[in-house]
Amino acid sequence: MKFPRLSTLRRSAEDAPLPAALALLLALALLFQLLTPVTVDLPDMPMRAMKAPDLRTAESLPASIPPVLAARDIFAPSGSSGGKAGAPGSGAVSLLGVARSGRGGAAVLRGTDGVAVTVPLGGRVGPWRVTGIGAASARIDDGSRSLTLRVGDTAAPAAAEGGE
Repeated sequence: MKFPRLSTLRRSAEDAPLPAALALLLALALLFQLLTPVTVDLPDMPMRAMKAPDLRTAESLPASIPPVLAARDIFAPSGSSGGKAGAPGSGAVSLLGVARSGRGGAAVLRGTDGVAVTVPLGGRVGPWRVTGIGAASARIDDGSRSLTLRVGDTAAPAAAEGGE
């Protein structure tokens, strides 16, 4: 690649009056702004100091915790209490995300033990085998049935679904 000489660039800048005209216009605008008197009529507003609320008083704290929040185990991976679908040890599997590449891909699943794992196409987590990967879904099979989970869905084992 060939670059133009510096002397050529200087000559083209000298020939173009636009930068000089813009600099002159900017200087005139600055001069006008400095010489023009400014009269601003702002309404008179009394400035009162507001007292900061005392956050240590019982009145500022919530009176009660909603039962839904009080019953929830904050350390459960799925945000639910034990025994429900998606809780560790329940046998449920949750789809957290998918990654596709060409014909293959992987599903990010929360396994039956509550731990998130990346399962390649054809791989297993608990009783489930990943049989397909979509744009925002994964197809899983446990031998007796086949489900398509969208991101965020949970699949419970067949025995748990029949009992509820």
